[in-house]
Amino acid sequence: MIATAFNASGMKSVNAIECDQPFRHWIVDGLFEPDVIAAASRSLDSFEPAITAGSQGSAGWVQYDGPFERKRSFNVLAGMPDAVRHCIYEWNTQTFASQLGELTGIVGLRPDEKMWGGGIHIMGRGDFLLPHLDHSHNPNGLERRLSMIVFLNENWSDSWGGAFELWSN
Repeated sequence: MIATAFNASGMKSVNAIECDQPFRHWIVDGLFEPDVIAAASRSLDSFEPAITAGSQGSAGWVQYDGPFERKRSFNVLAGMPDAVRHCIYEWNTQTFASQLGELTGIVGLRPDEKMWGGGIHIMGRGDFLLPHLDHSHNPNGLERRLSMIVFLNENWSDSWGGAFELWSN
């Protein structure tokens, strides 16, 4: 699943760009095998379990519809499409966390097996997520040290808007 360049000689051999503004972050292209990401993306096209309003961790989608966000999320691994579940299992291993730790310099990075704030997040036409801070601590006693965002938009057009932005305040 992880690109050969990652496994053979470490994450720094893929196209990883470290940026300092507005705060330290990385943009990594080519980290995952394109066919694996494409399969995960296609599997979401018809993924429509029931929506449950405002119930985090329910058996279906959680619909957020407030002044700061309008989106859907789903973090129940057993209910996810196989291709997505396989990716999340791979990304949520100690091996992968250690490799991210090597790239970022974060010592002792550990995966969050409960996926607090993670999982599938889908935004459709008219949905939004205003600038915010991710949770720094979760009920599992872990401190969030790193957030990973994987976009599964194979044919995105800039004319649609929806740009990802990092803000310093």
